[in-house]
Amino acid sequence: MHFSANLLKGLAVFFVSIIGAKEFCNAQQLIGGVINTYYPVMSLDICNNRVSVPFLVNNLTIGDKVLLVQIDGAEVDLNDAAGYGTVLDLKGSGLYELLTVKDVTFNNVTFQEAISTSFDPSARLQLIHVPQYGGNVIVAAPLQAQPWDGTKGGIIAFIASGTVHLMADIDASGVGFRGGTAVNDVGCYAGGSGFSGYRAVSSAHGALKGESISGTLAEPYGRGAPANGGGGGNDSNCGGGGGSNVGAGGQGGQRSNASAGCQGQYGGLGGHPLPPVGRVFLGGGGGAGDGNSGASTGGGNGGGIIIIQAQAIEGNGFAIRANGLDVVAPAVADGAGGGGGGGMVLLDAGTINNVVLEARGGKGGDVNNSTFAADSCFGPGGGGGGGFIQVSTGALPPVNVSGGAAGITTGAACINATNHANAGSDGTAATGLVLATPSLPYTPLTLQVSNDTIVCVGTPALLKATATGTGTLTYQWSNGATTDTTSVYPTGPTTYQITVTDSRGCSLTKTVTVDVKSISTTAYAYPDSIVKGWEPVYLNADTTGIQSFLWQPALWLSDATIHNPVANPEDTITYCVIVTGYNGCRDTACVDVMVVIPEPKVHIPNAFTPNGDGINDLWQIMMHSCYKINTVKVWNRWGMLIYDYERAGGVPWDGTFLGQPQAMETYMYYISVTCRERNEEEVYRGTVTLIR
Repeated sequence: MHFSANLLKGLAVFFVSIIGAKEFCNAQQLIGGVINTYYPVMSLDICNNRVSVPFLVNNLTIGDKVLLVQIDGAEVDLNDAAGYGTVLDLKGSGLYELLTVKDVTFNNVTFQEAISTSFDPSARLQLIHVPQYGGNVIVAAPLQAQPWDGTKGGIIAFIASGTVHLMADIDASGVGFRGGTAVNDVGCYAGGSGFSGYRAVSSAHGALKGESISGTLAEPYGRGAPANGGGGGNDSNCGGGGGSNVGAGGQGGQRSNASAGCQGQYGGLGGHPLPPVGRVFLGGGGGAGDGNSGASTGGGNGGGIIIIQAQAIEGNGFAIRANGLDVVAPAVADGAGGGGGGGMVLLDAGTINNVVLEARGGKGGDVNNSTFAADSCFGPGGGGGGGFIQVSTGALPPVNVSGGAAGITTGAACINATNHANAGSDGTAATGLVLATPSLPYTPLTLQVSNDTIVCVGTPALLKATATGTGTLTYQWSNGATTDTTSVYPTGPTTYQITVTDSRGCSLTKTVTVDVKSISTTAYAYPDSIVKGWEPVYLNADTTGIQSFLWQPALWLSDATIHNPVANPEDTITYCVIVTGYNGCRDTACVDVMVVIPEPKVHIPNAFTPNGDGINDLWQIMMHSCYKINTVKVWNRWGMLIYDYERAGGVPWDGTFLGQPQAMETYMYYISVTCRERNEEEVYRGTVTLIR
């Protein structure tokens, strides 16, 4: 029901006299009727933090508050036995979150806060627009919910920054889970012996069960109570069980006969009690009474859910209620339906004054025995279980969460008898309410990885992942690393995989490929063993694909940066060449040069090549360190003295005379040396060939 703006404004004059002009002037809104908009959720995408609804969303904007709630999805015992309908696992049923709209695109709504991972996308979920009112609010006309229709509805929710003044009731009674509808099935089961089972596929066995958090049932008939839904009365003419919430529903009545006829010993069982565990549950629907005369009654609808967040609530004697429905009309010579289970009222307010709070179970239906009064008593309905009321702070206000009364019979044989029908159990009220308002911000999960790369063999590749996401992120590389970076040493082309996972279990995976290139070289020395001072060593390294060379150490080398330097080592040494290929890769090769140090001796070269190439350009006397040169003289073939050691200042002959290069021929020499260890002169005469 909706109320026009003109009607609400017209009430304003009256309210001024009731709550005072000052309070009224501070009020920002007059509300009444149905203020919420309901969207059945078609799909839930946890990782993208959004829901999809079946139609375009045109009245939600960024910053709006919405309530995401899972209506059913509990796992229950479905065995055809006494434990039928017992809740084995609530799963996501009853979970709810008050969220903020981040984006609306067509029929998709994304939220600012991260959605809980406990929601079950296969269950029935709905999204409800929760109005936010600044300042004070006046409930000027009865505030109601759209009844639950199997996909949406059943909840009143709003937020006010100021005080909520009630000038009318807030009422979600009878808008919860639907009671089982009355179905007529002519005849008596098995010739009148009655059906004793807990579930069935047809009305020949009993009446329909009430709706509950267990969802759609494959075998919806019979006395077994599915979670908080009441069981249907069994054939013949038994009453339906009451729906439940926190309080258990009452069992439906039996049919009893004074003479032979249809029997009915098995009334519908009352709905199972649900735990008040920080969830919200619609009151369970009552089970229908079994009928074969066309006059049975269906079960009462359960109460809905009310959620209010405000600074204060001033009731002015009005009520906030979410009662299960009474079954009002009596059955006639048939079973009666069970009452609806009470709903839930959650009030997050600093103070709550002068308000009536109710979440009662509905009364079970009565039975008029009619013309059968002298012989048969038919089954009344069981009472609905009480609901749940919780407030956030302060003392608990007066509440009514009583279970509904059982129905009775009318007729001479059993007038005013419940005929084994039971009342529903009381519900519960508590303080300490904390509404489910997630605070963890949603951050889209993204993942970027290093580009595919190429490295040299033996060189590490540093792989890096850059990710964003909700909560704490974890990393898992295919090489076992668990950080955002890892160093790898592939020996050949290798593809590495990285998976990043956020705190809700959402993950992304990407790959990066590392290719491997190589270069190699070999170092040579010829000869690799020499007598010190007698001859040079010629080093060489492979040149294929090589861009640069570096020999180490550079000691006694003609050039450390070419592939073929000449070495004149004075002691045994290892030369290593580091090569860099045109592809940027490096390799190292080494070679040992053995130097044999001779006994004390003078070595006089018999030739030299003074051509300026830096190799063997001087005629240099090699000798043990014990020797000292006394005289070195050289004559040409004409007997002309062209080199004198003393006149040259001890500098070896470079093949010139008076600065002029001498001819390529053989020259005579005279050398006098003395070894201090033996203290005697040694004289050497011979020839040396100058080669150009």
